[in-house]
Amino acid sequence: MSLSILVLCSDGPHHGYLTSKLSSRFTDLRIVCESEAAQLNKLWRARRYRDYTWRRYHGLRRQVLGLDSYRRSFFGGCFSTVAPNQGHVTNVADINGPEIMACIRARRPDVIVVMGTSILKGDVLFQDIPIVNIHGGYLPDYKGNHCIFFALLHDRPDRVAATIHYVDAGVDSGAIIDRALGSVTPSDIPETLYCKVERDAVDRLVELLLKLSRGHPLAAISQPDNGQVFRTCDRTPWHDLRLWLCRGRLLPPTKNG
Repeated sequence: MSLSILVLCSDGPHHGYLTSKLSSRFTDLRIVCESEAAQLNKLWRARRYRDYTWRRYHGLRRQVLGLDSYRRSFFGGCFSTVAPNQGHVTNVADINGPEIMACIRARRPDVIVVMGTSILKGDVLFQDIPIVNIHGGYLPDYKGNHCIFFALLHDRPDRVAATIHYVDAGVDSGAIIDRALGSVTPSDIPETLYCKVERDAVDRLVELLLKLSRGHPLAAISQPDNGQVFRTCDRTPWHDLRLWLCRGRLLPPTKNG
């Protein structure tokens, strides 16, 4: 069985790593990109000014501290506008726009892979097609954003992970497929751990999709109704100061590991 895959992602280096890994193993691949800029514009148009401001703050924080540069170096470059094989990229202003449903109806993919977009809503959730997301956090305990940061802040190194799960109408509440667990060292900061578990989760997802193409179904472990949802605005400079005082590190290493 040759899988047809639709990827819905953003334009960060880790999203480029995902599309590169998938396009190296699957020939029927279509990529739809909702860029970081598009997501910011959508917040502004919706008059969600508080969310917009916090997202711009974190973008500036990442730039000033060298975290964006570290992530680009870790994943070996930026998002490519053209994927190898038959996959290509369509850029959209809204991942819930009409282009998505038109693409789904035209291609009827076997699976939809999501990473880094806005929350999916509407008709896309009610198609008879599995939707799989890579979430940068340990489900069910840590949902939403900045989950690895808060796991470290809570002194829960056992909850540093990325989770592969099905998408449903909730926030990171779909059945769990697998996890990529992190191994925390004294030199780690949230960014280094995030990059490592996201990379491992992408590699694991590619393995699982290859098995799916050979007839092995994906796991589906229902989540208990617990855990906490963290929003972008929940991580303030005060939280970063607390973690820095606890761990003694704020900046990424000069070399990736």
